[in-house]
Amino acid sequence: MENFWIRSNGQNTLKGVEDDLSNPPVLPAHLILEFLSDNNQKARDDFLALLPSMTENERERLENIYAFSTKPKDYPQILEDKFQKSMSPRINTGNTHLPKTVNKPPRSKLRINQ
Repeated sequence: MENFWIRSNGQNTLKGVEDDLSNPPVLPAHLILEFLSDNNQKARDDFLALLPSMTENERERLENIYAFSTKPKDYPQILEDKFQKSMSPRINTGNTHLPKTVNKPPRSKLRINQ
């Protein structure tokens, strides 16, 4: 299964710690923060999945970055689109909420004698 933070060559882009020459960060903190906050739920889920496998110093760095990230949010247009989509099966379907007899024209009480 693919992970957002693992490159095709297997490199973990979350690895590394600032000010550690033997283990420099692969991605800078501002870029990780941008990916976490840029309406990308897969990046957030995969980040949390990889976090336990990191060293203590890396985990501390990443937890600090994660603390400043914002959860993906629905913008007003996205909320409106979701609402419209939820309403689409209800539009132009007639009065389905009323009993069937209400939707039919009344029957004539005239009887034909034969």
